[in-house]
Amino acid sequence: MALYSPLPHFIPPQSSEAKESSEGGSSLTTSMVNLSKNIIGAGMLSLPFAMRGAGVVPFLLGITLYGALNAYTFFLLGWCCQVVQASSFGELWSKTFGAKSAWVADVAVLLNNGGACLAYCVLMGDFLSKALAGLLPGVPLLHDRGADLVLVAAFVLVPLSLLRDLAPLRFGSVAGLGATLYVFLLLAGDCAANANIFAPSGPVMKNMLPMRVDFFQALALFSSAFMAHYNSPKFYSQLQDNTLPRFAALVAGAFGLALAVFAVFGLCGFAVFGFAVEGNVLKNYGGGAEVMLAWLGMAFSVAFTYPLVFSGFRESFTALLPRLGFAGANTDDSKFRVPFTLFAVALTVLGGTVFSNIALVNGVKGAILCSVLAFVFPAAIHLKLTDVGGPAEKQSTPMMRAGSACLILVGLASGLLALLAMFVLPKTDFSALAAETSSAV
Repeated sequence: MALYSPLPHFIPPQSSEAKESSEGGSSLTTSMVNLSKNIIGAGMLSLPFAMRGAGVVPFLLGITLYGALNAYTFFLLGWCCQVVQASSFGELWSKTFGAKSAWVADVAVLLNNGGACLAYCVLMGDFLSKALAGLLPGVPLLHDRGADLVLVAAFVLVPLSLLRDLAPLRFGSVAGLGATLYVFLLLAGDCAANANIFAPSGPVMKNMLPMRVDFFQALALFSSAFMAHYNSPKFYSQLQDNTLPRFAALVAGAFGLALAVFAVFGLCGFAVFGFAVEGNVLKNYGGGAEVMLAWLGMAFSVAFTYPLVFSGFRESFTALLPRLGFAGANTDDSKFRVPFTLFAVALTVLGGTVFSNIALVNGVKGAILCSVLAFVFPAAIHLKLTDVGGPAEKQSTPMMRAGSACLILVGLASGLLALLAMFVLPKTDFSALAAETSSAV
């Protein structure tokens, strides 16, 4: 999950991406860099927590498997776009299942972007409450995540979400990339300087190959981290000379890089903080100038990317109303735009105040939305297009169709097991392991 990039059909038509597409598309290298940015982001902050629950070997095996499966389904969506000549997720769905069922795609977009905005608020509450406690120790009000989120909403989120032209906010993507790179280097540097990965009594060796139900929550966090599938049609349509082999090279390069970054980051975070690691690994840090920069950098990039995602949320809501038989709302009409924005932003701020565990938010999102968007929907679209009488009946193979049927089962089963692990099954108590490994250091 890169910093939750907005959906392609909600990007303003005069964006640099649209201009580049109209002038012949993006080169393979440019597309690979952009897709890597789309994947690698805030979702990786929960990966050390995932390693704690899953164990080192299950984590590495699981994230490798999920990286490969997510890369394949991302490619599969591009394959389907090539069949029906679609350039957006909504268009692909409509051309496959018909316009009457397009509300399904709208609901998926609505929930995905709504969950992204909630996750943004949880992260902003984490970063700002930590940073302001260090910068302004004499102002205890600003040490509270609720107060911080209200102030950010009033002075940043609401005004920017009401902008009609979001193109100037594209710098948030560059800021997010810089902040993510800085956080990666910070944690990797701490691991190299302070952690002994191969110490027999250390957390890594003590957590090498356990058998825990927490593994299924880790799978949901993997799904959330790799989630970028709603942008697959955009990347396929905007790729120069967009043959399937070139698109496959794009997907393999970007997802391969993301897999390497995620595996290293998860291992480094767990090696440094052990069984005490939190759902947002940056919350484990106590302070210092370099850590303060990480907190503020991530808070800044999240705050200025929130309006881009919120725009997609608002657009999908207005698109959904007519499909459900309600009178359509015009997003350019201030009578709708202002009250809806105020209400929706307030709702996500409330959620960011109540929920403080980003791993739980990302886990639920990964178990439900990401399982559907990354496994169930791509496989269902492929099966429909390659069915008897379908436009791609002769372009697929029995193995691909069998694989798509299995993907639906994997998505549904892994999502259900993740929810059971998070809310029903007994949770592992890591306090004894945390005390044992910390005393051994």
